[in-house]
Amino acid sequence: MRFWQESVEMKTLVKPFGETERGRQYVGKALKVCKENFPCFIRELQGMADGCGMEFSDLFLVNVSKEIINALSGQEVEPNSLSSGCSEVFINTPKYKLMAHNEDADPMIKPYGYFVKACIVENKKEVENFTAFCYPGFLAGVAFNFNSHGMVFSMNGLYVNIVAESAPPRAFLNRSVIRARTVEEAKSLLRNSPFGSAYSFTVNIVDVKNHKSMWSIEVGPREKESEVHVQEIPEVCDPEKPCHYLHFNSIKHLKNLMSAGIPNPSSITRTQVAEKFPPVTTRQDALKLLGDERDKLYPIFRSDRPTDHSETVFTTMVEPLRNRVEVYQGNPSLPGAQPFMYFNILEGEDGDGDKTS
Repeated sequence: MRFWQESVEMKTLVKPFGETERGRQYVGKALKVCKENFPCFIRELQGMADGCGMEFSDLFLVNVSKEIINALSGQEVEPNSLSSGCSEVFINTPKYKLMAHNEDADPMIKPYGYFVKACIVENKKEVENFTAFCYPGFLAGVAFNFNSHGMVFSMNGLYVNIVAESAPPRAFLNRSVIRARTVEEAKSLLRNSPFGSAYSFTVNIVDVKNHKSMWSIEVGPREKESEVHVQEIPEVCDPEKPCHYLHFNSIKHLKNLMSAGIPNPSSITRTQVAEKFPPVTTRQDALKLLGDERDKLYPIFRSDRPTDHSETVFTTMVEPLRNRVEVYQGNPSLPGAQPFMYFNILEGEDGDGDKTS
């Protein structure tokens, strides 16, 4: 409730749009397709609304806010004013594998965001078991999460000025992909035939049970079936070759969407700064990159400032060979920085991949 009342984006863009005739038309179309495509998530959202004492219509607006803020509000939005993120680093060698992620968001997420561990049972059968960092009012899935099948996901926003208005909003596809048991299933969920996706985003994936490769999947808005580009990040055995991959919430592979991209100075600068780093080969290299604050206008490790109204809420380090996710608050590259919490991705194994008693 407080996030809805206090967030600048919600107060100045999302609520006013929802009160216009154009807004009511879009929300009606989005709700209709979500009821057809994802009725279980509509029920989930209704339960959230009941639990926090909000109107369902307001909570649904929160979950279509990406589409509204970036493409539908009709206002000239200064890119610096948007809480757009995040930053991603992969390393993949036979002996060392990681996916490191800066969760960048509206500064209001930091005091109100939370981790949830959910076990969903239908007809006395477990259908979902996952852990997710949740933005207040949003369905789980818009941020970092992992499930009991060993699938780990992080999300990077992609920002374009078009919306496929008869397709389900991004937040609902983000929620859907948490269910994936394999990468192939994740690809199918992201294509979401025959409904597609209203907006664009990137899903970064590690499979603890099948970690030969990692993946970064860009999803573009299209009705009936999302536009999808799968970037495989293969294991690199040759120590002379680069073994890392970077993504900074700019479109890298969906070529026909590049002309529709919203230029974002933070994304551009973070990419340029990161590309000047030496090849990333170790955990410390990744933390140093994600903690970089040398650019005073658009640093990689972000804090709310006149040029960049976004904040790095936390940094996660996913190491599949250790079955471990570590979470850092504050700059992870500072001397003595330590994770303030960690998770074992697969239950019944300790953080080094050994079975616990």
